Amino acid sequence: MATVTIDPAENPADPEVLLADKILRELIGELTPKIAAIPPRTKVAMADRKTLTGGDLRKLWGKVKFVITTKAFGPGYGGSFDFASSTSYIRADTVTGWDKHVSGAEFITLHELIHSSAPGEAVRQAMWKKYYKKNKNKPNYLAEYRDTALFSEVEEYCYFGARAIMRALKVPDFAGTFDHGYEYGDLDK
Repeated sequence: MATVTIDPAENPADPEVLLADKILRELIGELTPKIAAIPPRTKVAMADRKTLTGGDLRKLWGKVKFVITTKAFGPGYGGSFDFASSTSYIRADTVTGWDKHVSGAEFITLHELIHSSAPGEAVRQAMWKKYYKKNKNKPNYLAEYRDTALFSEVEEYCYFGARAIMRALKVPDFAGTFDHGYEYGDLDK
């Protein structure tokens, strides 16, 4: 089962951190039996037509760790995912912000689950390699990546996968809006 911890560097009495912790713990409690109930051979299609099976989802869900933090990861970043350790360092305000929308907390949590998958990591690596090859000699190339179509491709891939899992779990559709431009839809076609 997915786990939640609070970054030890955080103020343990910070109300937003405590609220994010509560939201994620309750959500994991709700999603765990739904994920466990997906038949192992059920196929959930990703944007590139690769699939994750119910068994894959259970395995991923059993490994993913959420660490709530207030650390800044750069303008517009709600956190950072470490594929090697299956750890999502997620900002408290990211959790509480998404939770204000119908199925928003489910959506961002399952988005992080796609980051933890082999297909999600393959897309991230491919997009980064393309970007790095063209931009490695530019000053500020790291800071500028977030505002590129290649970064958007990674995020859209994870959003597509999150929606596919939500449908498989019979979780209502996310009812919020996007202000950051990662919803351009070319992967949906």
